[in-house]
Amino acid sequence: MGFPIDRRLGSAGEGERNARQQNRGGATLHELPRPRTQKPTQHRKRALLGEVLATSGALAPADLARAVALQQREDARFGEILLAQGMVTPDQLYQALAQQYHADLVDLRAEPPDVRLIDQLGVEFCIQHAVLPWQHTGGATVLICARPDEFETVRAFMPEDFGQVRLAIAPETPLPVSSSCSCSGRWSHFPCSRAGPPLP
Repeated sequence: MGFPIDRRLGSAGEGERNARQQNRGGATLHELPRPRTQKPTQHRKRALLGEVLATSGALAPADLARAVALQQREDARFGEILLAQGMVTPDQLYQALAQQYHADLVDLRAEPPDVRLIDQLGVEFCIQHAVLPWQHTGGATVLICARPDEFETVRAFMPEDFGQVRLAIAPETPLPVSSSCSCSGRWSHFPCSRAGPPLP
């Protein structure tokens, strides 16, 4: 299971403003309780994706300059251009995205999600916000997010018993879901079940 490479810019408030879907109890996001307070996240200046790749040696300086020029002419995300031009491999790209957002990098094929967390959060919510609660570990819940720039907004609406919520990114991975999960018949509608995250 992975995330869709879409072209929505996904501003930090867009998910909250546009949420009109049902959660398990039938409430829309706007009808949910006020966002709960979590331990404040220390905001670190986020490096650009190209900078991360160039610093690691995965992207040649000449390719970086060419990709920037292409992005100025094309309606495409930077990561899409890098992959389409063969400038980086998918593994290099997702490792850089995880580094860029200070996120965990998850291999869903090796470690599938806990379907109980999906049911608890609600299928509709996950589809609408392109998120997937992966596993609960060390007192925190790891949330795979297709639009990592919206993580802080969506994070505020996680259930209290999720504890602290950490961001994760997952490469595209076909992932079957057990029939015991309420989302099994609709798994193909999960943005994270088809492709990789939208690329900056």
